[in-house]
Amino acid sequence: LGSGFMGAGIAYITAARAGLPVRIKDINPDGVQKALRLSYLLLQKEVDRGHLPYGKLLQKIYLISGGERFIGKQTADIVIESVYEDLQLKQNLIEESESYYDKNTIFASNTLTLSIAEIAAKAQRPQNVIGVHYFTPVSQRRMVEIVPHFLQRNVQGKLSPQGTSQQTIAKAISLVIEQGQIPLLVKDSPGFFINRVLIPYLLEAYYCVLDGEAVGTIDRALLEFGFQVGPLAMIDEMGLDILVKALPTLERRFGIRFALPHKVDQLLLNERKGRKNRRGFYLYHSRSGNRTQVDKSIYQVLDITVENNLEPEQIVRRCILMMLNEAAYCLQEQIISNQNEGNVASVLGMFFPEFRGGIYAYMRDVGAATIVAELELMMAQHGERFRPCPWLVQQAVEELTAQSTTEPTAR
Repeated sequence: LGSGFMGAGIAYITAARAGLPVRIKDINPDGVQKALRLSYLLLQKEVDRGHLPYGKLLQKIYLISGGERFIGKQTADIVIESVYEDLQLKQNLIEESESYYDKNTIFASNTLTLSIAEIAAKAQRPQNVIGVHYFTPVSQRRMVEIVPHFLQRNVQGKLSPQGTSQQTIAKAISLVIEQGQIPLLVKDSPGFFINRVLIPYLLEAYYCVLDGEAVGTIDRALLEFGFQVGPLAMIDEMGLDILVKALPTLERRFGIRFALPHKVDQLLLNERKGRKNRRGFYLYHSRSGNRTQVDKSIYQVLDITVENNLEPEQIVRRCILMMLNEAAYCLQEQIISNQNEGNVASVLGMFFPEFRGGIYAYMRDVGAATIVAELELMMAQHGERFRPCPWLVQQAVEELTAQSTTEPTAR
C-alpha cells in the first residue's frame, strides 16, 4: 500500500528476490507507474551487469502489478503499508484491509516513528498487526526491523494481552528472509533501533555544516573513520523531508537530542529532498540518479560561509559521540535484546565500520569513562544535546572503580 520510493523498493525485492507476486495499491495511478518503472530499471541494471538474463527480467517484472483498488486473492499472506506518517491514515488502511482480506492475512506497517500498538489499536485482529521497517534505498539496505506490539484491552474488567502473535512474528521474519534481507527484532518505541541511533549522528553532521564546515569535508572525515557512506550523503539517501517529518515525534519522546535544527526549513523550501528529486547536499545525475558532486549553492541557501575550522578528527568525535550516546540509551531502554545484535545492526543498517566490530564493540574498546568525559566536554561547548546517558555514566563509574581496585598500592 503506497507507491512511493519506499513502497516501490519493497515491491521490487518481493518480486525480484523472493519471486513472489506482489500488487501495488495507490490512489495515484501515476505513482504506480513510477513504481513499476523503478522495478524495471533496477532489474535492467542486473541484466547490464550480466547477473540476470533478459528473459528472467520479464518473468520477474510480470510478478508486479498495480492499481487503485484491492483486487486478487483474498487469502494474501501479507499486506505491507508504506504511506505517510499519519496514524489515522494507517489505522484506516488496516480497516480497509481487514474488510477485504481473510482472517489470516498479516498487516505490516513500515513506519519510522509511530507506535505499532497505536496503529493496531482499532484493528479487529490486532494479533495480525506488526511493524516491518525497511530502510531507503530498500534494494541496498539489508537490515529490516521487525516490531511486535503488546496491546492491552479491558475484557470483562480485566486487562489481557492482545499483542502481535508468535505466528505473525514468524511469518514476517520468513518473508523478510525470502526478500534477501536480515531481520532484527526490536522493541515498539519511536525510531526503533537503527534510526534512533542514526538520526542524532546525522543531525550532528548538519550542525557541523551550520558551524562552517564544508559538506565534502564532513563526509570525507567519516569515510576515513570507516563508514561506507558519509552522513550528509546518507541524509540525501533517506530524504531530508522524511527525516524532518520524523523529528517532532522523536523530540516529544526523547528530548533535545532530536530537536529540529535551525535553517532546515530553508532547505525544504528550496526543495532539497535528496536523491529522489536529484537535489540535496549533493547533485545527482538527471537520468541515472547517481551522486555527482557537492551542491555548493547549499551554502548560499543556508547563508553560511565555509571556514573549515575543525580538524577531521574533531568532526568525527562530534558525530560519533552522539551515535554512541544514543546507542547507550537504547540499551538502557532495552530496545534490542543484546549488544551482539546491536553490533550486527550497526554494521548492516547504519554502515558502521565493520572492522571496528560494531557500535557496542567500539564503545567497549574506547571505554565508558572516556566517552562520558568527551560528552561532558562537548556539552560545555555545544549544549544539552550532548548530556551523557545515565546508563553510560553508571558504566563509567563501574569502570573507574574496577581500575582503582586493581591498581597496586604505592609503598
